Amino acid sequence: ALLTRGNLLSTSFYRQTRLSYKTVGFRLREARESRAMFHVPGKYTGGLTDRFAWVQTLDTVEVKVTLPTASPESNLTKGAGALKCTISAKALRVEAESLGLQLLDGELHAAVNTTDSLWVVEGDDTCDSKVRTRKVVAITLKKSVAALWPRLFASEAPEEPRLLDGVQKKDPLTKKELLAGAKARLKAEGMEHSKANDYMVENKVGEQNVVIASRDMPELPVLFLKDCQGCSFVLEEAASVVKVMVQGCVD
Repeated sequence: ALLTRGNLLSTSFYRQTRLSYKTVGFRLREARESRAMFHVPGKYTGGLTDRFAWVQTLDTVEVKVTLPTASPESNLTKGAGALKCTISAKALRVEAESLGLQLLDGELHAAVNTTDSLWVVEGDDTCDSKVRTRKVVAITLKKSVAALWPRLFASEAPEEPRLLDGVQKKDPLTKKELLAGAKARLKAEGMEHSKANDYMVENKVGEQNVVIASRDMPELPVLFLKDCQGCSFVLEEAASVVKVMVQGCVD
């Protein structure tokens, strides 16, 4: 049995679901395109120890190393025992001979660009302003490859970074999720199959261009063609059906 609209063979049985499939197709394309979009920059978690703390973006790592309380400025920045921060492609070392301290020394998780990396000694903003004598070494490392680090040093246990600010993009929806969403919208619009009504056409033989008109069908019709032989059917231009079921029909 053939179902036609006018003189054309139609493979789209119902207008409503056809539109929903178009919507699903568009959203699938939109989801694929979103994979290529650059993530909005934001700060991500790093780590915190009793000696240092660090956070990161996709391109940089910010490390703050806490120095002992009331460290004299002259002891940190001048003389043979002055504070030293050595940044190499895959290692970071911070030491203060004048204080007898080796603050940091280890292999980094990934390579950095030493030319664009820098460090400075500054006041600790976490101290009370009235007694702000503690200093920190603020280090900015420029990553060679833009990516999130699960750890600062290779010797540490990895931990999944979390976004601290900005907008976290969600993973694109799968095809299954998109189809489930389309079905939910159809249900909300009252077009789910449970509210549809069967319209039966059966036991016709050799009849051609049988017109199926909207005035003959119930609201939200499911067109059921059963046991028809050598027939063709024409769906009226103004008519629409939720679904077409075919059983036992032969050309």
